[in-house]
Parts: sequence; C-alpha cells; structure tokens
Amino acid sequence: MLAQPAFAQPQDTPPTASATTTPDASTSSLITPVTPNFIQGTAGNTQIRFSAPATGRLLITAPSGTRINQVQIPGCTIAADGSTAECGTDASTWNAPIALTLASDGVTAPGTSTDGSISILVGDTTVSTVALSATVTANLATSSPTVQVGGSADLTASFAIASTGFLTLTAPQGTTFTRVSDARCQISASGTTITCAGPIRWRDPLTATIAVDPAIPVSTVLTGGTARLAAAGGAAITSSTFSVTVGDELATPEFEQQLNSIWGTGIPGATVNVHNDKNQLVAHTEVRGDGLWGIDIPFAGRGNHTFSLTQTLGTGSSKPTEVNVDFGEGMVVTSPMHGGVLNGTPATFTGTGTVGATVTVAGTTRTICTTVVTENGTWSCDATFELPPGGYTVTARQSGTVTSSATVSFTRQSTASAKDVAFTSPGENETVHTARPVFQGTGEPGSTVRVYGTSRTIGTATVDTAGHWSIPTPFDLSGGLNISAEQLPINGAAKSFDWVHFSIKL
Repeated sequence: MLAQPAFAQPQDTPPTASATTTPDASTSSLITPVTPNFIQGTAGNTQIRFSAPATGRLLITAPSGTRINQVQIPGCTIAADGSTAECGTDASTWNAPIALTLASDGVTAPGTSTDGSISILVGDTTVSTVALSATVTANLATSSPTVQVGGSADLTASFAIASTGFLTLTAPQGTTFTRVSDARCQISASGTTITCAGPIRWRDPLTATIAVDPAIPVSTVLTGGTARLAAAGGAAITSSTFSVTVGDELATPEFEQQLNSIWGTGIPGATVNVHNDKNQLVAHTEVRGDGLWGIDIPFAGRGNHTFSLTQTLGTGSSKPTEVNVDFGEGMVVTSPMHGGVLNGTPATFTGTGTVGATVTVAGTTRTICTTVVTENGTWSCDATFELPPGGYTVTARQSGTVTSSATVSFTRQSTASAKDVAFTSPGENETVHTARPVFQGTGEPGSTVRVYGTSRTIGTATVDTAGHWSIPTPFDLSGGLNISAEQLPINGAAKSFDWVHFSIKL
C-alpha cells in the first residue's frame, strides 16, 4: 500500500477524526456521492458526504475502469493499483465532506461503471455503505476503415483533449501499416506496429495508412487493432480499439500517366483493363509479382479521348477510374493504303503523325525505314533495302511523343523490266566430260543469279555490265542432271528462271 500524501484540511469544512471506542451505527450515514464525469487522461472529482457523524474506518473501492488518485484527508493509504483506499481507524469519526479524485485506468472501454463503493467499517462489520459510480468519456478515438481487396485506406487516431505520452498502434491480424503522417513515428519492419518516440504532446490527429492481405475474403471484419497512449512508466493514459473491414470490391489500381502510357501498382496476378467510351476492351495487362504494371493505350483517333481503367481478379472487379488521353495527331499510314498496291523503286511509305515523333516502319523481323514527323504533321521514308514483288504486312509506329501505331497490308508490284536469265553453257541435252562443269549464261546487269539443283545450291554470281555471268561447280557432279538458274534483278523487276538438261560422261 502507498501512503496517501498529507493535505491541509480545508478551514471551512475540516474533517474530524476523534477516538471513540463504541461506534453508534444508528447515527452513521453516508450520502451517495455525485457521479463524476471525466475524459480519459483527466481527473474526476466528487465528495464523500455524511448525513450525520459516522465512526469507523473509511474504505473506498474505485469503480471498474478507474483508479483512486487522491483522497483529500490525512491518514489515507491508497493501493498501488489505485483500486482501493483506506482511511482512519475503527475509532475515527467522520462528519465533514471529503474530496475524492478518480482517474481512468486508460485501458477499460469508456462508459459508466457503478460497481464502486464507499463504506464505514468497525472491525469486520460494515456500519454504512453507498455505491460509487463514475462515467468516463473516451479521449483517444480511432476510426475503423473499410479497405478494398488489394488496396489500402487511412485511419485516424485523434484526441478529445491535448494529451502527452508515448503512442503505439497495433494493426489487426491480416493487415499492415504502410504509411504514417508524423515523422516522429516509425513503422516496424513487419508493418504490424507504429511506435511514436516521446513523450509527445498530441493535439492534432495522427493518420496511418493500412493495407489488407489480398487473400482475406471480402466482407471479413478484422478486429484486434489497438491504439494506446502511455506515461513514461508504461501506465496507460488512454486507449482505444479499431477494426478493419475487407470491402466487397477490388481496389482501383493506382497509376501514373505520361501521354498515352500509363503505369502503376495493383494486386499481383490481377488483370488491369482499359475500355474506351463504348465499353470496348482496347488494352489489358497482368500485374507482375512485384505489383507493378504498364500499358500503352492504342491510338484511338486524333484529339482527346476518355478511357476507363479497372482491375479484375477471379470474379472480383474494382470500380472504374477515368483516364484522359490527348492523342494529338496520331499515327496514320497514307501510302500504301491497306489492301492496296505499292509500286516504284525504292518502296516509299508516307503518313501523318504527331509533330516531332520518331516513326519506324517494320515488318515482322526487320526494320524497313525510320524518319521523324515534320512540322506540318507528315512523314515519309524509303525502304533501305529492296522489297521484291509479293504480299506484305508492315507496322508504322511512332514514339517519343504519343505512342501509336498503324498496320497495313499491301501488294508489292514492279513496273520495271529486266532481261531474263538464260543458260548458254552447258547447252540443252549436251554431254560434258568433266565432273565440275562451269555454268555460264546471260541476264540483267547487276542482278544476282543463283544456280541450283534439286536439293543443293551450286553457286551464285552477279551479272556483269555486259550481261554475262559464270559460276564454277565447287563439287563433283555425275549422270543426267536438271539444273535451274534464278535471277533477282536490282531494279525491282520480277524474278526470272531458266533450266538446262545435260549429262556428264567421263
């Protein structure tokens, strides 16, 4: 038991204690005290009063959730936990009012407790007793947020009155803190607690961001969150509890934007979807294991366009969020037209785009040409290699500004002409007497000629300026042979072929 400090007795109503060997129970009477109403962290005052002089020991029991701070009379001993106080002896006589101060234990939920008492005892006999009640109002209050699956939300810890102490927050199981508004507070490595260095005098609310494990089912209420303000010795001054409810929607993905490129964070494994203003899906991607994702929204036409962004996982979906993109002058191929014909050498591609953008025209495996959109919004580039006649599908893509692309399919034709390739030696049905004959012929100057059999190329050569070519055989041949020649002109003219039948006899 702790000794109650001595106080000067009030001059106007001094309590008295006199030695009396025989208490007069019939005249002893306590008056039920006024119920104190106070905020956690402050004092609640009331008085012990008597309707007539009373003799015996004074025993005070604090209501649940409170402790006795002070009894304003000498000779009182208060228990270490403040739960009880005992004053005087069996022979003490009480008459004048006695000031009594209570405080909250800082842990018990606020409310009214009526289980305290004030009693006069002589020996083991209770001479008189009355109930002692107290109403405690919350000081520290914490909000209980709803967090959408895979998302986060803010909770606040606020004080009814300015309070000084060491503040600690503990997250419910299945949740973690990700941010705290006060630099004097630190989040643990596990994210389960926030500890604020102190003591700090709290006036303004503290805000903390809390996230939920995506595996927890929707509509689950996670309890067990606590906020506690303690004194230097660890005794609670005020505390509160909070819960986190898992919402029935997925969190809307967070994103940043540069022109038509968007990127951000989401639930690992979820799909981020982009729909146009007609609710048509125009782009989607899966959120990586580290929670990151990125999408280039395809060109949707010149000017401003509005899209909606959602996140889906299984059967769950987030609410849509709006994305606005100004495409400016996006990529358009004007020549060749889709399904059209491209003639001429070299093959020339033209179109329009965003001023300053870099344009790359490419097939499935090779870049055909690159250029930059001019100040008037047009571009043109020539193929850096020959495109032989045939069908093609190419994509023109602009980058460096608004990323967009256009794909066209076309047929490559040639209006150029070239002398056909022809064998001059060996002659048709000729018999030669060497295992390695030299093949000779004529063709279009500058063209490439390839001589080949049914399963193997014999060699290649370039037609000289006089229109002749010659290809020696690098390996032995025998028997009757059917040999082909293929010519690829450099002026874009169509390929030509020739054949010769001959035999070798050694």
